[in-house]
Amino acid sequence: MDDLQTWGYDKSVEWMQPRISKWVDMWDEIEPELIIAKQETLHQGARNDLTSGTNSRGWGQYCEDIGITKRWANKLLAKAHVSQNTGDNEWYTPKEYITSAEWVLRGIDLDPASTSEANEIVKAHVYYTADANGLDQEWHGRVWMNPPYASGLIDKFSQKLIEQLQKGNVTEAIVLVNNATDTKWLQLMLEWCNAICFPQGRIHFWSRTKETASPLQGQAILYFGEGNLRFKDEFKQFGEVFYSSE
Repeated sequence: MDDLQTWGYDKSVEWMQPRISKWVDMWDEIEPELIIAKQETLHQGARNDLTSGTNSRGWGQYCEDIGITKRWANKLLAKAHVSQNTGDNEWYTPKEYITSAEWVLRGIDLDPASTSEANEIVKAHVYYTADANGLDQEWHGRVWMNPPYASGLIDKFSQKLIEQLQKGNVTEAIVLVNNATDTKWLQLMLEWCNAICFPQGRIHFWSRTKETASPLQGQAILYFGEGNLRFKDEFKQFGEVFYSSE
C-alpha cells in the first residue's frame, strides 16, 4: 500500500490523517466490503428513485456511518481500481449474456469493439478489431458492444454509439459496461437508454489465455431501442431490470 501522499492525502486536513491511515493500512481487508457497499447503496438509490423519488440510505450516509467521508472513500476506491487494472482489454463476455442479447436484438449486425476470438461467440455479421478501430468505421443496424476500458476509449465508444443512434444508423443496441454511475460517459448513456439491467453479482469474463476474471465493480447492461419488454423478459434472469414504459 502506498503512503498517504501518493494516495492524494491533503496535509491541510490533519484531523483526517488517523482515520485515513487506518483505512489505508486495512485496505486489503476492507476493500471488498467497501466495493459491495457502494454498489448496493447505488442500486438501492436507483430502485428508490424509480419508485418513490427518495433514497433512504445512500453512499454518503454509509460512509458517514463507518467513519470516513464520501470523498475519501471514493478516492480509495478509485486508486485501488487504477492500481489493480492491468489495462488489458482482451476480456470477453460469457456466452449466456450474448445469447440473450442476440435473442432480444433478433440478430447482431455489428460489434464495434471485438476480436476474432470474441466473435466466435458473438457471431456479429460485422466486427471491428483494435487494428480496424471501430471509432473510424460506419456503424449500422443492431449493435452489441462491450467497449474497451483503456483510458479515454470507453468515453469515445459511448459517444459514438449515441451519435449513431441519433442519426438512425444504429436501430437497436445492447451495451455491457461497468456500473460507474459517477462517470460522464455512463451518465450520457443513461440519458438515452430505454432499459437497464443490474446483474446480481459480478460478471466473470473470459479470455483465451487467462483464467476468468471478475472486475472490481459491478456491471450494467443497457438497452437502446423499442424492445423494452423483450429486454425485460429476457434479462430479468440475470438481475433487476428497469425500463421506460413510454
